[in-house]
Amino acid sequence: MRSMTAFTYGSIELDGCQIGCNLLSFNSRFFDINLSVPEPFHPCQNLIYDKIREKVKRGRVEMTIYIEDDNYVTSPLYSKNLELHIERLRELKKKFKLEGDINVSMLTNLPEIRHRQAIFEVNWEKLESFIEGLLDDLLRGKKREGEFIKKDLTEKAQHFKEIFLFIDERARESSEKQKEKILEDIKRLNDLDIKISREDINLFAFKGDVDEELVRLRSHVDYFEELLGQDIAVGRRLRFLLQEMAREVNTIGSKAYSADIVHRVIDLKELLDEMREQVENIE
Repeated sequence: MRSMTAFTYGSIELDGCQIGCNLLSFNSRFFDINLSVPEPFHPCQNLIYDKIREKVKRGRVEMTIYIEDDNYVTSPLYSKNLELHIERLRELKKKFKLEGDINVSMLTNLPEIRHRQAIFEVNWEKLESFIEGLLDDLLRGKKREGEFIKKDLTEKAQHFKEIFLFIDERARESSEKQKEKILEDIKRLNDLDIKISREDINLFAFKGDVDEELVRLRSHVDYFEELLGQDIAVGRRLRFLLQEMAREVNTIGSKAYSADIVHRVIDLKELLDEMREQVENIE
């Protein structure tokens, strides 16, 4: 199980220049990737997207790749960038028969140079290995936090089952008492020569019968615990399962005659809210 929140940072040397990368993941209902890279990495954007999709299945991922300023101007990358710009200017001068010399003043006025935008070709194999390492480190962080969430949800699921067992036992006792009461009422009405139909009897009997809801709720709780033990992305399924559990709990609360059951239903609702908050953090 993995959390949706984690953070990691790394740097790598490319052409004598230090390249930094911040990688973060956040809670999000949908899978979303926000990638910010300098100009030389634009041709690699789709490849980077694919790498992220291979590793992360849910949440918002933000990756920022940048050229660190402290050593850019002294790196071979900067010199290579200048050479490429000078070559381009020479080609334009020759093509359009322009006059004048290419000098330092002209180069420093170029926005690409001022903003330190390189036009070199990125070494994708080296960059790919770097990104894969960062993603693996991010997943380790997500898994560490996911283990804490899993432990908390396991404890909450166990508490849920304890309350459920109390409700199940009391519901059966209440059902038997309710049946006896209905039979006594029917006998009393018959003695008063008041006719009551079978449909009315079934309606009264059905009002307090929560056996079907309890069976489904038990199945949902068992499946919830089963999903907690799986090493895959289960956040979305857990969220849908909690919705079904809440539906059954609401129905039990609306049908219950016993005040003890109603009070325990309130406890279950509170517990479901806490579990829902945690599940929103799971990938």
